[in-house]
Formats: sequence, C-alpha cells, structure tokens
Amino acid sequence: MISSRLTTRYCSKSASGATALDGHGAVWIEANGAAVTINGTISVNAARGGGSGGGSGGSVFLTYQDLRASVSARLYANGGNSGAAGMNPSGAGGGGRIAVWIGTVTEAQRRTLFADGIIPRAVIGSTSSKYQGIVSATNGINTSYPSGNGLSGTVVFIVIPASAGTMISIR
Repeated sequence: MISSRLTTRYCSKSASGATALDGHGAVWIEANGAAVTINGTISVNAARGGGSGGGSGGSVFLTYQDLRASVSARLYANGGNSGAAGMNPSGAGGGGRIAVWIGTVTEAQRRTLFADGIIPRAVIGSTSSKYQGIVSATNGINTSYPSGNGLSGTVVFIVIPASAGTMISIR
C-alpha cells in the first residue's frame, strides 16, 4: 500500500539563467504480481521560476498487476509557473508524463509498448475505471505573457487484460 507522499530529487533545470528553479525528476514503481492500493500523493511537480522560467514536470511510471486507488489518490506531474522576470520574461514549464500500466505485462508486451506499439485487447486511454483519484500533468502558466505558457503533459492508462488462455476443441 502506498499511503505516504513520495518525492524525488530535482534533476532537470529550467532553460534559462542562474535564478531559474528546477524541474522535477521521476518516480518508477513496478509491483508486478502484487495488488497495490494508492491512498496518498505521488508528485513530481516542477518549481515556480524565481526570476526566470518554470521547470518542467517530471515523470511517473507505474506498473501494477492489480491497482486499487481510493478517491484520495493523487498523481501529479505539473509544470512550474514562470516567475517575475521584469523586462525579459521567461516561459513556464511544460507538464510532465504519467503512465500507468495495469495488468500482467510480458517482456514482449513491454518491448511493444515502449516502441509505441499496440497490444491486442489492451485498453489505452487518459482515464481508467481502476483509478478513481485525481491525475494531472498540466502546463505551467505565464500570467504576464500567455504565449509563454508551457505545453500540457501527457497521461496514459493502459489496462492489459489477463491472458485468454488456450482453448482445445476435441471431436
């Protein structure tokens, strides 16, 4: 059960200047063969820019054989807002990436998914009935110059059905 807040170290910088704050890192959790319940927050949000651009959101990659998430579950990978930069405003950070794989994933299926391939009968979408909490990978905002907003991140849930088994027909 994941019930406490997970954090990572900052690992990517905003594009400009010494006063820029950091983007965020990554959380990678694989719990194949186990049922997992998320009751808390997994956050890789970026920092707001101090006198410069905001950092980019981080990455969350979760693989579970069976996922249960309460309505209090939160997955965040938001970009940081830009800071006050005077006459030379910098942009806000883009949103990060959240990927949640639910089901038993074979090595061949894993290679297919990493290569942007399709697995027969897999359900791919930005939401899943198996996850009832909040999920967000939004861009940072530049309130002074809207053209300086970051781009939205991505959220993908992939539900991989159990193997259909083998059918033998005897006459």
